[in-house]
Amino acid sequence: AVDDEGHKVKDVEGHKVVVWPVDQDVPGVDLWAPFQDCGQILDVKNTLKGFAIIAFSCQESCGVAVKKVQGGRVAGRQVSVKEMVRRLGGVGEH
Repeated sequence: AVDDEGHKVKDVEGHKVVVWPVDQDVPGVDLWAPFQDCGQILDVKNTLKGFAIIAFSCQESCGVAVKKVQGGRVAGRQVSVKEMVRRLGGVGEH
């Protein structure tokens, strides 16, 4: 992952949901607010590619976030929310 200035940064561990569509100019605080009652948030990242990633401290919080925010409004737009699934293995591995 890289920060806003293109520097490499360590990915935040945790359980994540992806939220879309998200405009590039939406600040993190506006992304944080709809999810604050879902569990402990570790990180909020607007990828500037039309979606955001919210990292929680536990898997249960991701499920709560999907149920509470899916189809709701974030920063004035109706959004979809889905749990991110970490891929195991690399290309060509079976």
